Amino acid sequence: MKLYRLAHTEIAFRLEDNPISGFNFIGKQPFYCAFESIAAAILECSVYRTLKRMPHSFCFVEFRLPDHCWISTIQDESIIDPVEGTFTGYPGTKAQQFLQERKALVASFPSFHWRAQLNFLINPRHPLFKEITITKILPCI
Repeated sequence: MKLYRLAHTEIAFRLEDNPISGFNFIGKQPFYCAFESIAAAILECSVYRTLKRMPHSFCFVEFRLPDHCWISTIQDESIIDPVEGTFTGYPGTKAQQFLQERKALVASFPSFHWRAQLNFLINPRHPLFKEITITKILPCI
C-alpha cells in the first residue's frame, strides 16, 4: 500500500536515511500521519488551509508499507482538529492507546474534511516500521 505525506524538503530527504527524523508526538508517543493520496495530504494540511497555497519548502513523500502489515481502525471519529491540524484531546486518547499497544504498524481513521477519505496514523515504534520504504519525493509546484 502506498501512502503520502507533506514534509519540508530538508526533512523529506533525511527520511530516506533516517525515517525516525520526521515524526510528531502525541504526549510522549511518536507518530506519523499519512494519507491515501496527494490530494488528501493537501486537504489535511493546516499550512495549506491557512495560506491557501503550498510553501515552496514543502514536498510530497510517497512511501510503501510492507505488504504483510495489518491496518487497525480508530472508529467513527476524526482525531485531527480541523482548525489547528493537530490531534485533539478526546480522540487523542484512542490514538495514544493505539501507539502504546504496538499491535499494528498503522491505524486508519476518518478524515474530518472529507468523510469518505481515510487518514492513517503510523507507529514508528512498531517492529515493521523499519520495512517502510520511501518510493518518491516530489516537489510541490
